Amino acid sequence: MSAAPVRDVGLCLSGGGYRAAVYHVGALIRLNQAGLLPRLRTVSSVSGGSIVAAFLGLHWTKLIFDAEGVATNLDAVVLEPVLQFTSRGLDAAAVLSSAFIPGLISRRVQKRYKALFGSATLNDLPDRQSGPDFVITATNLSSGALFRFSRRGVGDFRKDPDDTSTGFFQAPTIPLVLAVAASSAFPPILSPCLLDASKYSDARGAQRTVYLTDGGVFDNLGVEPLADPAYRIVLSSDGGAPFKRKTKPPLDYLAGTVHVLKVVDLQVRKLRRSELVESARRKERQVAYWALNSTLSEYAAEARKREPDFAVLEVSDLSRNDMMTISTRLAAIDSGQQRRLANWGYACCDAAIRTYAISAPRGAFPYEGGV
Repeated sequence: MSAAPVRDVGLCLSGGGYRAAVYHVGALIRLNQAGLLPRLRTVSSVSGGSIVAAFLGLHWTKLIFDAEGVATNLDAVVLEPVLQFTSRGLDAAAVLSSAFIPGLISRRVQKRYKALFGSATLNDLPDRQSGPDFVITATNLSSGALFRFSRRGVGDFRKDPDDTSTGFFQAPTIPLVLAVAASSAFPPILSPCLLDASKYSDARGAQRTVYLTDGGVFDNLGVEPLADPAYRIVLSSDGGAPFKRKTKPPLDYLAGTVHVLKVVDLQVRKLRRSELVESARRKERQVAYWALNSTLSEYAAEARKREPDFAVLEVSDLSRNDMMTISTRLAAIDSGQQRRLANWGYACCDAAIRTYAISAPRGAFPYEGGV
């Protein structure tokens, strides 16, 4: 009987709507090929990343791992259903079917998420004996703190999971659709998401309605839950929107508000990325970060300092730029674009993990046609 793998890897799946979800699909394919999935200690997710993470967690115990730590059925059990789900739009229908009543849009979104998650609850995520912790994050509008949903408990994030000062409580019967909807409640359109904490018998200090918005408002990379030194490797997949300079920013109420939120997101993302890089510089851990706007040649230049023959997958600048034009909404992505986007996530992950985390041969695009 082989020994259980050491769980020393943390994985962050960023926000960015359906685009991020499909980008992360490609990354998961590469991480699986590298045998890193069994080493995951925690998967922290935000917004679009929570769609993938929650579904991976829901079906974790169905995965069949071979002797090399590769899940032989990952595609059929997890990835294909996610791709099928993201081929159908969600946000526009939810908005159009609401009356702009606070919380109503979120309830519409939850109803549509049921097509993927059904009636599953937090209790259907794996326990610590059978898999990694899955931490689905949102932002608490009342406290201004990161709010987490996990099998271990629900509430404002604290490094000490037993800290009840912010109303951290056990609520395994919370539906997964509520957790994912809260995590992906992008303001101002899909926000807020209301959680009635008083429904749960062990709510303790949280006997109130909790007003939640997209986790990306506080931490769009999902880094904060991975501060523990037990994580020897931290992997960060960033499918969020690269900021676009505008000579004349929009001035109307809705477009102007969205643009301000993009500026806020830019700052939050820079700070979280710097936090990761600094932890690696202090040699506290190995960090591999890849993003939608990554330049593969930069990874190659770094890796060739120690491995002269290091090669990355071939992706043209035009194809890379095409990926950045895909909407960050929960809007349908057709199958052809999905394959290209997943291939891009794969290529970025491949370059990053081989540069900063593991030694392995270059991978090959999982879907025909490249990027």
